[in-house]
Amino acid sequence: MSKTDKINVGKIIGVHGIKGQVKVEVLTDNPTRFEKGSALWCEKKGALLTVETANPHKGILLVKFAEVENRDMAETLSPSYLQVDKKDAAPLPEGVYYYFQIEGLDVYTEGKYFGKVLSVQATGANDIYNVKMENGKIIAIPALDSVINNIDLESGKMEVTIPEGLL
Repeated sequence: MSKTDKINVGKIIGVHGIKGQVKVEVLTDNPTRFEKGSALWCEKKGALLTVETANPHKGILLVKFAEVENRDMAETLSPSYLQVDKKDAAPLPEGVYYYFQIEGLDVYTEGKYFGKVLSVQATGANDIYNVKMENGKIIAIPALDSVINNIDLESGKMEVTIPEGLL
């Protein structure tokens, strides 16, 4: 399975104590990802780890994996992303997309190819789609209903109306 088949749901940012717990920054809105028995792919280790316990602690989770017996073993995991298969991503409501679904889409305006979405940025008010135009220039397109006309994941296309003054 390639790296592109996975999505990050957490990041191991350090160790805690001597019994093999790791500190995890949670990167998902799905709380079941860290339930006892859940299997998470550890990018650095290149293997699945099974959640034994996960407890909130000062804005992070303290996670104990069944395969990690002590602090020395835990230290070999940090820093690393914890991932799940994209196919296991929780379904979203109609018209709501994961960033990985938006990134890589071909962008069209008035039916003509405009560029490709390189990345998505969360800004608080609305997301921003960073699009590389045909001429190589990268522009930031706001993810607003007035700008994004249609997203078709099946065809890999997004139709937009470029706001006046953006180019």
